[in-house]
Amino acid sequence: MPNCLLVSASRWHPSHHHRPKTKPGSLRILHAQPNTGFVLPLALGTSLVLLLGSASMHSLALHGRLRARIDAQQHQRRDLLRSAAMAFAAQAAVPGQDCLLAWGSSDWDGLNRACPTADVKALRAGQVGETRWQLLDWQPNGEQAQLQLVMVASGSAAQLPLRRTDAGFQLHPGLELLPAVDVANASPDEAAP
Repeated sequence: MPNCLLVSASRWHPSHHHRPKTKPGSLRILHAQPNTGFVLPLALGTSLVLLLGSASMHSLALHGRLRARIDAQQHQRRDLLRSAAMAFAAQAAVPGQDCLLAWGSSDWDGLNRACPTADVKALRAGQVGETRWQLLDWQPNGEQAQLQLVMVASGSAAQLPLRRTDAGFQLHPGLELLPAVDVANASPDEAAP
């Protein structure tokens, strides 16, 4: 019996068990086991590519939306500044104001006797809807003039050309945005009385 066990144990030795048995001259076919070290990196790489592509598309969409918002805000700011300039021109058309308009805005305070019916306050500040504006500068030059205004709440400022017509000064194309103005720190000539 001990001989039987010994033979049996030698027959199942691991070195014999793992060797495939083939006949000499025959082809040996190996069955490949799935390579678990290949699938995980492939899945991670694919996920990373998809994630980066998605992030890139999201970034482009956000950039486009931000650009559209900035363009809309700038368009609104220009419209508001034009409206303020038209309000100034309307106030400048009131009888008695033309006396002041022949002079630069820095000279208006000294013209009380020369222009007794003029209302300096009405030309220095006003309101368009809910938004207040202030005059920064008025410089006439014959039949033309340069008007500089600032919107009080935002500090947005612009220079606009005006031309004299039979009905008074009219706004003409050519709005030029100026650097923002801190109205609280404006000079006394620029501040609303």
